[in-house]
Amino acid sequence: MNKATFRWILPFFIIALGGCAARAPQTGTPAAAATSDQPSSGAAIHQGPDSDAKPAQKQGTASNSSAVQANLNRLFLERPTTEQFAGSVISPGGEKLLNPKAVHFAQFTRPLLHQLFLATEDLERQKLAKRGVPVEAGLVVIEATMNKDGQLTELVIEQSSGSGLIDQTMIQACKVGLWTRNPPVQAVAADGNYRLRIEAKIQNYMQVTAFSDWTFKTHLGMALE
Repeated sequence: MNKATFRWILPFFIIALGGCAARAPQTGTPAAAATSDQPSSGAAIHQGPDSDAKPAQKQGTASNSSAVQANLNRLFLERPTTEQFAGSVISPGGEKLLNPKAVHFAQFTRPLLHQLFLATEDLERQKLAKRGVPVEAGLVVIEATMNKDGQLTELVIEQSSGSGLIDQTMIQACKVGLWTRNPPVQAVAADGNYRLRIEAKIQNYMQVTAFSDWTFKTHLGMALE
């Protein structure tokens, strides 16, 4: 190969290498752009509801909830007097259905009982918290009658707690909490009304200092006659 030919080939070879070097970064550019379009880990969490994994998770959760509810329903059918926790750590209490009929119509009785519990707690703070209740106070039993429209029509104290203050508090709580809309017609008594037996026990629970308000233990039960 003569010198003239070598001089011509060498620049061409350098130019070819330079072209490859110039193109090399471009091969990485599309990949980098694609990477920047991918959601970060935070974005993936926000987009989770649209992912394929979520429906399976929701289905499993719903299945587990159904199984738990079925177990609870069976438990209350077998043990209608089982109490459910209500209230709070500093003012605890419980709600329980007292007979099989109340359990059978739990969609009617449980919300009604919880309404009564909330009304009782509110009245305790208003009427009882400053002085507390007598330590010897017992169970108050009230017969309540509701008409076919779910409106309270009658209250009768069948058994006094021994404290007029507790008795009157529970009468007022019944007036506030015992109401409903569209009650189940199958749950009526023979006279066409809804007859409820309410049992309530209110006890002193906590007084942080001698100048603090009392909190209470409140246990309510409901039977459907």
